[in-house]
Amino acid sequence: MVPGLTPKTETMGFLNLCSKDPLLTTLKDVFHATPIKIPEERYQPLCVIARYNQKDKFIGIVTNLLTNSVVYPNAPSTSQMADVSGSKSKTVDFNLGFDIMDGFLKGMGINGGAIKTNFSGIKKVSFSFQNVVRHYFDIGSIGSFLKGKKFDKANPATGFFFNEDATCIVIDSTINSNNFSLHIEETSQQNFKLNIPAIQRTIGNLDAGISARQEGDLTISFSGNRSLAFAFSTIAFSLTEDGIITFARDDFEAFSNKEQSKGLFPVITPDRVFLYNEDGMVEFDN
Repeated sequence: MVPGLTPKTETMGFLNLCSKDPLLTTLKDVFHATPIKIPEERYQPLCVIARYNQKDKFIGIVTNLLTNSVVYPNAPSTSQMADVSGSKSKTVDFNLGFDIMDGFLKGMGINGGAIKTNFSGIKKVSFSFQNVVRHYFDIGSIGSFLKGKKFDKANPATGFFFNEDATCIVIDSTINSNNFSLHIEETSQQNFKLNIPAIQRTIGNLDAGISARQEGDLTISFSGNRSLAFAFSTIAFSLTEDGIITFARDDFEAFSNKEQSKGLFPVITPDRVFLYNEDGMVEFDN
């Protein structure tokens, strides 16, 4: 087992990673955020997730689910994230590191398998994100806005939330980047060099709006023209039988306790909720 992000399991849309990684720790402890395996633009503050049968279903913007058409009164705030930009993960096996990179590239619109042969001879890598920004709403503002509003039962998108074994989660912030870097930490060859021109040609032929460049001798960075959410933080809410939104903490704690017997389970903190009790990356059902 390689220390760091060596995977333990990948099940039900969750890539389980070992803890104590500096990048994951910053995301979790400082920003209460969970990484996303395949980053996308669709993840935004005020989007809701239905947790059902240990699977996470991305639904969409919460205001589209309410009985009365309302618009959230504010635009999300944005801040730069110096604590995350450039912070390297622990060293991991190449296959895991490439799997993580592949997720980011898929979010940008290409399959990493198209360039994988150019990384032959690499044994261990680390990764980092650049140009990291956080888009967020104050959770007190979200609570005041949603409390007492009513979900429309006639809307087919709300069906998941009315299941007895489901819980409701709303995104309060996303962490975005348009740049992913892979750092080569160990190779099986002396004087190893990346074939950057070959990677650039392949990516250019795919015409996905992505560029690759070399950063030093053993780092390659991929940049896109879209800033993708690669992590998010969430708060939990409940629905009455009539669909009225509440923030009853006891309801969520009861749900979390029930889920514990199934293995992975959501965890509530004083202000937010983690979708899983272990460190990892979430991949949603479509």
